[in-house]
Amino acid sequence: MAAARGGEEDDWIAKTVRKVSEAVTIRPVGLVEGDDAGAVLARVEVKLDAGDLAGAVAELDALSGSAAEGAAAWRQEAEARLEAQKALSLLAARAATMIGLGG
Repeated sequence: MAAARGGEEDDWIAKTVRKVSEAVTIRPVGLVEGDDAGAVLARVEVKLDAGDLAGAVAELDALSGSAAEGAAAWRQEAEARLEAQKALSLLAARAATMIGLGG
């Protein structure tokens, strides 16, 4: 009887562990070394948290295959934002020059 109960408990534990592992995803965080998608995205997150959008976009160069495809839309929007920020900086510099010349 105890042996049968032990088998049931082991089965219950195995099922519970399987269910928990299906519900929980463990991913790397921080400046993780490597070129796998998890490591790359961890570094992207660090760069974004530091306000380094250009650095985050550059990190995406290491992605390939479905990971690169999955990040493509975000990357396109991030690159557009970088271009807009560059244009605004040039416009601000030009405006400052014009104000300086006119005043």
